[in-house]
Amino acid sequence: MIFKTKQTKIRSKEQLKEKFEKTAQEEFFSHGDFKKLLKYQSKILIKNLELTKNDTVLDLACGYGFQLAKVANLVKNGLGVDWATTLIKKAKNYQKNQTNISFSELAVENLNTLEKKFTKIYSIGAFEHFTNHPKICKDIHNRLTQNGKFMILTQNKSAIWHFLSHYSSHGLKHNSTDTFFTKKELKTLFKSSGFKTIKIGYWNFVPKGDIHYPFNTVFQYIEKIIGVILPQFCKGGLYIVGSK
Repeated sequence: MIFKTKQTKIRSKEQLKEKFEKTAQEEFFSHGDFKKLLKYQSKILIKNLELTKNDTVLDLACGYGFQLAKVANLVKNGLGVDWATTLIKKAKNYQKNQTNISFSELAVENLNTLEKKFTKIYSIGAFEHFTNHPKICKDIHNRLTQNGKFMILTQNKSAIWHFLSHYSSHGLKHNSTDTFFTKKELKTLFKSSGFKTIKIGYWNFVPKGDIHYPFNTVFQYIEKIIGVILPQFCKGGLYIVGSK
């Protein structure tokens, strides 16, 4: 058996939120070296969003707030939002020494309740867990200032391990509501939501915690070696940047 993830059937948003609240109580990271991944993701984020001291940023589904704290010294100010009460409480505690960032409990579906607009918005490792992506992307577009940018780091649906997961009772979906995207699907979603000047590419990510050893290690080697030639099938991460 390659995969270990047993999918949860989600029947309501309340059930999904409850699941994330419980997950927030588990202080572990199963996909490898967390600090190394955080640094790698930050590098991709900073390079592609071109963060400056004039930027006001919004981190969607911010979790513990580590990513926002990582870029805090590069921007004017930032807001991290998440619908999990437990995560927001921990984010406020972990990042209490950062004076130019704040955190608030807010479901991504309720972005239109925010009065403030932002120059940069991003979501890392959470977009696949959202529901109603067209509405969310349009709401994000409305929360951006003119020429503002929105960036997503998510998983690549075209990666070979995602393809193989369709033939396993244990796959890569944690929840039945999870949605993974191909490069083409993400680009179409962004264009239909009003974004322009779209940049899209791949990054290295194998969800090691969802795949049994030694397969997770084999997939990492495939990603690093063959991924140079065939990134669309061998790179586990997908990123996209759109401007308003």
